[in-house]
Amino acid sequence: CFALTLPRALGVAAEEAATDTLTPSTNLLHGRRVLVAEDEPLVLDLFSRVLEQDGATVTRARDGEEAWSRILETDFDLIVADLRMPNLDGRALYERVVDEKPSMVRRFVFATGDLVRQESLKFLEGLPNRILAKPLDVDNVRRVLVAAVGSCRAV
Repeated sequence: CFALTLPRALGVAAEEAATDTLTPSTNLLHGRRVLVAEDEPLVLDLFSRVLEQDGATVTRARDGEEAWSRILETDFDLIVADLRMPNLDGRALYERVVDEKPSMVRRFVFATGDLVRQESLKFLEGLPNRILAKPLDVDNVRRVLVAAVGSCRAV
C-alpha cells in the first residue's frame, strides 16, 4: 500500500495539500459518539487517540458487560468491539444488540486478532459489519472507522 500526493495546481503549498488529505476523516468523525470495547489497554488507547484526534467523543469499556451498560445509556454513532473479551465477548454483545437495540447493529466494527478460528470466521462472514484485523495499523483504523461512520449515515 502506498500514498501519492500531487498538488492540484502550481503554487499549492505542501502543508495545504496535507491538510486536505485529512479533511474527509476529520469531517466524518468530528462530533461523533464512539464506544470502544477493548480489554487490551494499549489497543484501547490506540483507538481512543485516533478517534479523539479526529474530533470524536470516545467512551471506553474494558469488557463486554461494561460496553452493554454504556449502550443502554447512550445512542452511539459507532461501536468498536473486540471479538474476544472477558465477561461478555464481542459476539455476545452484538447478539444482545441485535435482540434489544437492533437499530445499532450496523454501527458495529469488530477488532480481532482471531481470524484463524473457524468459529470466529463463520460468525464474521455472515455480518454486514466492518472488521479490523490485529495487529492494527493507524491509517487502516482511521480508514475503516471513517467508512463505517459514512455507511451508517447512508442507512
